[in-house]
Amino acid sequence: MTENRIGEKWTLQQTFAIASLFIICIWSIVVLWIHLFTLASGDYLEIAFIGTVAVVSLLLLPFYWKRVKWGYIGGTLVTTLLIIGAIVIALHRVIFFSLSVYNIFVIVAYITTFVCLYFSILSFRQRKSSSRRATTIGICGTILVFALIAGLSFTNQSYIRQFAVKSSLLRTYDQLETVDGLENKIEYLRNLGNIPSLTVGIVVDDSLAWVKGFGEQ
Repeated sequence: MTENRIGEKWTLQQTFAIASLFIICIWSIVVLWIHLFTLASGDYLEIAFIGTVAVVSLLLLPFYWKRVKWGYIGGTLVTTLLIIGAIVIALHRVIFFSLSVYNIFVIVAYITTFVCLYFSILSFRQRKSSSRRATTIGICGTILVFALIAGLSFTNQSYIRQFAVKSSLLRTYDQLETVDGLENKIEYLRNLGNIPSLTVGIVVDDSLAWVKGFGEQ
């Protein structure tokens, strides 16, 4: 057991709960940055969902630190929605899995989500009962904030799309300026976009003047 800033003892369950929620916050922020500022831009539905999770998780962290009982209920709701959302996103598109740092990072993050869900429930059971009014306000507030942020995210997908495309293209253009040679530039873009194999050709006057394959042949 550890102590917080006011000297009250932390239980192991509460420590794991806030630590795992903090990891989810960092993960969602990093993934959001990758989708918005690199060529590895995901589905805009996924971007809106991850953005919502990032904001709500950050808002819940102070309540986990204070160990407010209804805060653990809010965390339970968010982690449950994150798991459901991950399943829905996985089912609505074809997923090509490769053993990369990013994919391993995602797997660890979802394992952490289950850990957070489990220890949030245990921490909720450990805390003394708060007033029904405070609990009701807290739970309704969490749901309202989640719905509000989700609504703003999903209704502004066109803006998110434009922002993601512009930011990723500008960043890629700046990086591409440092690469010499056409073939090196193509190989750089292939690696940046996680494309397994790519064939590029140049046509001049309806005739194939140049062609080359890159990556796995």
